[in-house]
Amino acid sequence: MTKDSLNVARTLYQQGQDAFAGGRYREAVEQFEQAVALAQATTSLGGEIQTWLVNAYSALDRETDAIALCEVLSRHPDLETRKQGKALLYILQAPKLKRPSNW
Repeated sequence: MTKDSLNVARTLYQQGQDAFAGGRYREAVEQFEQAVALAQATTSLGGEIQTWLVNAYSALDRETDAIALCEVLSRHPDLETRKQGKALLYILQAPKLKRPSNW
């Protein structure tokens, strides 16, 4: 990975975070996917980006993609990323609670 590609990855990552914060989840997914390709998925930065990508997938109701990525992250070389992947997987696979009809 070159220094230039790392800088581009960080820029795309920031743009993805901004899009996510603004509710533009499709745009966020595009930015995160491009960023992780440049940062390399197995790096610490790549793991961090993919964690955000899980949340963007979930926001778009792409639960299957989110769960599949969490399963990959739970085996990531970076310990913190593994922990986050497992925690997100637990949340995504938790049973959905029924809401009372008057809510």
